[in-house]
Amino acid sequence: MPGSPPRVSTRLLHIRHRGEPMKRLLAITALLAAMITGTAGATAQASARIPCDPAALTAAVTSAAAGGRLSLAPGCDYVLTAALPAVTGTLAITGNSATLERSSAPGTPQFTIMTVTGGDLAVSSLSFRNGNPAISVTAEGQLSVTGGTFAGNTGTDGGAIYSYAEPYAPQVTGAKFTGNTATGSGGAIYSSDYADSVSCAGCTFTANTAGAEGGAVYDFGFSAGLRGSVFRGNTAGGDGGALWLSSNSEAGLQGVTIQGNAAGGDGGGIYAAEGGDGVYLPAASVTGNTAGGDGGGLYAGAETTSTIGGGTVIRGNRAAAGGGVWADPSATVLGDGGTITANRPDNCEPAGMVTGC
Repeated sequence: MPGSPPRVSTRLLHIRHRGEPMKRLLAITALLAAMITGTAGATAQASARIPCDPAALTAAVTSAAAGGRLSLAPGCDYVLTAALPAVTGTLAITGNSATLERSSAPGTPQFTIMTVTGGDLAVSSLSFRNGNPAISVTAEGQLSVTGGTFAGNTGTDGGAIYSYAEPYAPQVTGAKFTGNTATGSGGAIYSSDYADSVSCAGCTFTANTAGAEGGAVYDFGFSAGLRGSVFRGNTAGGDGGALWLSSNSEAGLQGVTIQGNAAGGDGGGIYAAEGGDGVYLPAASVTGNTAGGDGGGLYAGAETTSTIGGGTVIRGNRAAAGGGVWADPSATVLGDGGTITANRPDNCEPAGMVTGC
């Protein structure tokens, strides 16, 4: 009726008179709210978004705790005048197609863009340019790279990536390496760990240069896995125009293309160093490579065992001897149905060393 006082629920009055249960309910609600807020805060911290500002990036890498995650500004070119702080914990960086670049301004000192010292760095969709080198990994550090481009980086060993991090070696997927230079070995990647080996699936190496060995990759590890990768137009002043490999086995070079590489010494395409397990080529294309010494396509060093599978073609390579394959007299090269043809001055040397050649 008009003018009547509002009705109050006796149920509500009953709950309110229960004092302690109601207080507990409110406390639990507050706790849940705090937990949700805290979780959201932790997630935001774990995936911190970094503006397109080199100073902000430097500060973020400095403060990143173990397990930290950084998300860079999409497409940003972070032009650096000094190296980023060393990674000593676990850090993941999502590049969003950003680039880390050492400034090319006159007077900018040479420096390594990112250094991993005993930490664990994972980068994805992030490019590196003009570093000296781009990434250096030491002291049991671990590195994984997914996507991105390494271009115009330089170094003594490892123009783009240098790794001396026993028992680990760089693990790379879908990255591109172009125009990187090492005055020593490993124009793009240098890894000296004998207990592990560079893994590079679906990578592309073009126009990288080494003054010594391994125009694209120098790998001293065990069981190389360079699956589905392309090596084209790389150059070494010494051995291994594309690849210098030691102690590699089994995982092999599945589905690789090794084309138009050059070595001043032996192994225009691939150099398998003596005392290792040679190379396994189940299905590969090794074409148009040249060596100033022996083994235009493949040089098989002393006491190595290599297998050329039925899906492999070694064609149109040139060398002083063994235009297709040169094998040390103590090496074993098994031709398991592969095609070795049109190499100059001869397909295989010494004659009869390669089954089916």
